[in-house]
Amino acid sequence: MFYAKLPAMRTELGDTIKRRMEAIFAQHQVNSIVIDIRGNGGGSDNTYNIFLKKLVSDTLKKNVVVARNFSPEIQKKNRINRDSILKSDNKTFNPGVPRLKSQEMYFIKQSFNFVVPDSARFPFKGKIYILQDKFIYSSASNLSSLAQNTDQLISIGETPDLLSGLQADVFIKMLPYSKFIFRVEPQIDFTGIKKLEDIFQNHVEYPVSYPIENLHLRTTTKDDIFGKTFLFKNDPMFRKVLELEQKLN
Repeated sequence: MFYAKLPAMRTELGDTIKRRMEAIFAQHQVNSIVIDIRGNGGGSDNTYNIFLKKLVSDTLKKNVVVARNFSPEIQKKNRINRDSILKSDNKTFNPGVPRLKSQEMYFIKQSFNFVVPDSARFPFKGKIYILQDKFIYSSASNLSSLAQNTDQLISIGETPDLLSGLQADVFIKMLPYSKFIFRVEPQIDFTGIKKLEDIFQNHVEYPVSYPIENLHLRTTTKDDIFGKTFLFKNDPMFRKVLELEQKLN
């Protein structure tokens, strides 16, 4: 089993994981892979693409639907108006999914390939387990949601219940006197929702929470909580991986 802790979606970390995989695959047969994104606040989707394209056999893609407020400021920033939305091929006011009632929004629909298999892949046909907690966001959430679209990826852990924006450029505003800065996500991910509550996304396939005793242990132990000994003995999410692997084999 190959285990990698990915604390942030920075491309240099994705490249490091790929290089370590190259070294391991050259010497060992790898039956399963664990990518630990607990606490990962996001960054670039290319981070996981760097190494996943060497592992997956099928393209990881989604038909994406995102929504933005149809406000004067967003219209100005994105150079749109009502007529341009009505005439657009990928923008609409009627997305065919549940909508918020409090304000008018327009929706952007497109098919997006997140990971395309590399022609030179690692010799791997096993499962890829994604360990997540309630603190993942942005591109880390994107990786989690991809697990719903393929049998090869399996998500395990907690649901963050945050409104992910699916990689949009944020608005940054500063108040003139206090200099307080607001960082505002301008869009909401409506992909695949069947009821309005689904906009929180990140529907983990195997929910696993930390018991209170485990939370206390994680904050008081002197052991490396991402080290092999702690993972095997005291990590409920990693133990779920072992349970699933035992059933598969």
